[in-house]
This record gives sequence, structure tokens and C-alpha cells, in this order.
Amino acid sequence: MLLARRDVDVDGSRDDTVAAAVDHIAARAAAARTDLNRVSAETDEGIQALAPSLETCAGKTQLATYLQQQLGEAREVLASAKTEDGLVGNTLRAAAAGYHPEAAFEEAERRRAHGQTYTKADYLGSLSSGRDDT
Repeated sequence: MLLARRDVDVDGSRDDTVAAAVDHIAARAAAARTDLNRVSAETDEGIQALAPSLETCAGKTQLATYLQQQLGEAREVLASAKTEDGLVGNTLRAAAAGYHPEAAFEEAERRRAHGQTYTKADYLGSLSSGRDDT
């Protein structure tokens, strides 16, 4: 989908904001994945360590307590990622306010009516030149 600028972002700061937010989301997702993989590996190791005592009531209680702790740690990782993603989402919503998808469609229709085309390259060129084709 082509998006057209609602206003001219001459210095590219809006585009830079969006790019930085997307990069941050990707990095945060990778970090959360790493943290969850660590919790999972620790959980597996803990279960293996407790395995010899799982035939006893005390061993089962110890396992249940351990699994609850590990679940709590996984929830903390997810809650942290969710909070941070919400903040980045606000940044993206604010930056997106400067884009107007209908304007790109309208420009394409206007050019088609005059026997011209409005390609993705045209749109990208308008972004890099800072001109507003809407």
C-alpha cells in the first residue's frame, strides 16, 4: 500500500522516527525471545535436577513451587515487553498521523485520468526529494 504525506517532512524526521521505532521493536522482540529461551532452559534444568525426588510428596511440592517461580519470571519478561511495545506503539501512531493513504490513491487516480502512472518509484522519489505529491 502506498502512503502519501499529509504534509511535507522536509528533514525526514518523521521517517527517521518510524524507522527507529521499527528497529527498536525488532531489537526488543529479539531480547524478549532470548529472555524467554533462557527461562525455558532454566526450567528444563530445574526439572531435571528435581527429577529424582518427584516420586515423593515433598518433591512434587518443590516442583510446583519451582514451576510457579519460573512462570512468574516468564510473565515478567512478557509484561516488560508489552509495556515497552505500548510506548513504541504510541510513537508510531504519532508519526503515522503525517501519512495519508487516501492521498496516494487520489494521486494515482488523478494521474491515471491523464494517462499517466503513479508507481511506487514515483512515491519513493517524492519521499526522498521532500516534495509533497498529494
